[in-house]
Amino acid sequence: MKRTLFEKIWDDNVVKTFDDGTCLQYVDRVFLHERTGSLALAGLQAEGRKIRNPRQAFCTMDHIVDTHPGRDDTTFVPGGSEFIRVTRERATDAGITLFDLGDPRQGISHVVAVEQGRRRHNPDLVMRGVRFGHRRPLGRG
Repeated sequence: MKRTLFEKIWDDNVVKTFDDGTCLQYVDRVFLHERTGSLALAGLQAEGRKIRNPRQAFCTMDHIVDTHPGRDDTTFVPGGSEFIRVTRERATDAGITLFDLGDPRQGISHVVAVEQGRRRHNPDLVMRGVRFGHRRPLGRG
């Protein structure tokens, strides 16, 4: 039976299918930013769960930080400083690589992922809510 491109990518990444039809997917690496990454990391911590392979998880300060020279945790975004602080704490606790303010690698998450070699040809890369690429060529059946 022919499968759609989506089905091929999905099926190639299923680790386990549960009785209710929910699937656990393998993700090659995760790239977070301070807006939703802080929430994801806090959620894991609240559930007592850990990142399975912290060497394959990365985070950058991106969406809330101000763009003026000499910036710090202070931001014009209401509550933004808290997101920045919590992200820093949770990323450190989780042992993941953080491209923090003052780090020359810090920048826009979609750009940093490529610049830092965290996005290669055909990996699975998830930025909370956005999926990039796949692990195998499109034509594989």
